[in-house]
Amino acid sequence: MTVLRPLVFASLLLSSVSNVFALNGFVFTDNSPYGIANRAAGALEAVSRDHGTADLQTKRDKWAKVCELKAVGSQSRAECDQILSGMDEDIEKSKTNKGAYGEIIGHLRGIADAHAP
Repeated sequence: MTVLRPLVFASLLLSSVSNVFALNGFVFTDNSPYGIANRAAGALEAVSRDHGTADLQTKRDKWAKVCELKAVGSQSRAECDQILSGMDEDIEKSKTNKGAYGEIIGHLRGIADAHAP
C-alpha cells in the first residue's frame, strides 16, 4: 500500500462536515476537529501496523539461515543472496512507510490536542 491511500482516507475523514459520519459500518457522531483527527490518526495507526516490518525481518532472517547452507560461489547461493537483497529492500520500504505514517499521525494528534474538549 502506498502512502497516498492513507492520505486520501485521512483527507476524507477530515473533510467530513455532516453531523453523522458512517465508514465501513461504523457510525461516528463526533465531527469536531478533535474527533475527526483522532479517528484519522487511529485509522492510520491500524494501517501502519499492517506493514509488519518485524514480520519481514523474521522472514528474512529465516531465509538467511537457509542461504548459509548453500555453497559459497554456487549458483544457488547467488540466487539466495539475490532474494535476500530483495527482502532487504522490502524491509527498508516498510520502514520508510512507517516513518511517513508516523509523521502524519503525529500531525493529526497535534490537531486533536489543539482542539481537545
